[in-house]
Amino acid sequence: FPVVKTHFIYLFLPALALMTACSSGRIALRNGNYDTAVERAVKRLNAKPGHTKANTVLQKAYAEAVAEHEARLRNAEAARDPFHWETVLGEYGALQHLAKQIANCSTCTAAVGVPKNHSDQMAIVRDLAAGARYNAGQNALRFKENRLAAKDAFTQFEKANAVLPNYRDAHLRAAEAFAYALQKVVIEPVIDVYRLPSGAYQDLQHRVVTALFEARPPSPFVRYLTPRVAERDTLPPQHMVQLAFVDYNPRSEHTSQSCQSVESSQEYVVGRKKINDSTWVDVKEKAKGTLTTYRKTVRADARMELRILDAATGRTVLAEPRSETTEWTTEWQTFSGDARALNGSGLKCASGFEPSVESQFDELSWALGSSLCQRLRRFYRDY
Repeated sequence: FPVVKTHFIYLFLPALALMTACSSGRIALRNGNYDTAVERAVKRLNAKPGHTKANTVLQKAYAEAVAEHEARLRNAEAARDPFHWETVLGEYGALQHLAKQIANCSTCTAAVGVPKNHSDQMAIVRDLAAGARYNAGQNALRFKENRLAAKDAFTQFEKANAVLPNYRDAHLRAAEAFAYALQKVVIEPVIDVYRLPSGAYQDLQHRVVTALFEARPPSPFVRYLTPRVAERDTLPPQHMVQLAFVDYNPRSEHTSQSCQSVESSQEYVVGRKKINDSTWVDVKEKAKGTLTTYRKTVRADARMELRILDAATGRTVLAEPRSETTEWTTEWQTFSGDARALNGSGLKCASGFEPSVESQFDELSWALGSSLCQRLRRFYRDY
């Protein structure tokens, strides 16, 4: 019996799938989803060419789908939107997709006829759509000294290439526009107002530069440049970033302690006493003691000043401090009294080694670099 039952399931599932496809096709037709209804009817007829209901769904849905897309196509052709050809192209693409489905199904072509091929119209409209984007890019490129206009030009040329790859010289025009669309930001070396030792300053400079230049740019249109690279660029930068290391507290220590009275969870015999002339009983008490917890913190902190200047005017665009702190903490305990009051628990011991001034400065340097990177990312992400 199990074998028969299994075979029945294997035979039943494909049939159920076909029934569902047919039913969902009728539902899609009833809901006005004509493209979906065509797709499901075609699938049904490919699996079972003689299916009458699927044939009926296909005839009705295909006629409605073609009528709907052609109406949208006519409206799009008459629109005043300069990029209306892209909408027209989309409608032709939908018609072509329907035609391809039906052309690959002999039963379907017998039901609705051989569908019209729209390849020639699509080629013409694709060229018109790419041309409209290209012309918009050319118009914007006339004002390329304006960065926003250059961004628009770049976008239009890229869209022209997306509609029709390698359209005319759109790649070259896009590259030209991109050069003017870039927000070039020169990152100047850190100014050491605090006067760090030479090695520490070099480490700080390296870590800040690494954090900024190895991170992903905040926007496709933003580039960080070193002063040397900026000097070789034919187009001037728009912003200068100045960083000043202004304050540093290399080490501060703080130790605190707290005392806690503890007692055992059970009582212990501490003596005996006589309660009458002939009876002695044990005297029990909980074990008690004092647990002292010590906490030591070693802290270092530093502050930098971030300033962004307009490279052309020297005007301050942004000015704010960036502070970072690093802390190392350890705890240990001592106990006085009856050890049984600890209920078997051990005492905390100081963990690890205290950080050196150098290791904490390393942490601060990386933290400052990361903080600056995130702040500039937020500032430039919409450029």
